Amino acid sequence: EIEEANRLRPEPVANAMRMVETDFFNSDYFLSVCKKIESGANFKPADWEEMELKLKIVYPNFANSLFALHNMSTIEWRVCMVLKLRIKPADIAMVMKKEKSSISSVRARLYKKIFNKTGSAKEWDEFIFSL
Repeated sequence: EIEEANRLRPEPVANAMRMVETDFFNSDYFLSVCKKIESGANFKPADWEEMELKLKIVYPNFANSLFALHNMSTIEWRVCMVLKLRIKPADIAMVMKKEKSSISSVRARLYKKIFNKTGSAKEWDEFIFSL
């Protein structure tokens, strides 16, 4: 359904959405998140709240789409948010102070919960990127 909706989206709307996304990934906010991750700094609750607000601006239906499919734990939701920012799983593990294997397990488990079949962490990532 998501792929169909994306395909049927009028070209001017699709172009505008790509521009918003491009602007976001070039924004001072996104660059500051990347620097924070590179430095190994801890994310505070306020950082997670700000990330959620920024994602709502760029991807207005992202959170609602996910929570409509599954009532996520805080860890699951944070993994999804950071994935949506195109942060590598190894960096997600560092930000969340978890092992990389733990982050991979969360992603694969979410795929199974949502699609009711075994899938890889990579397949979950592709789903997140499609939203």
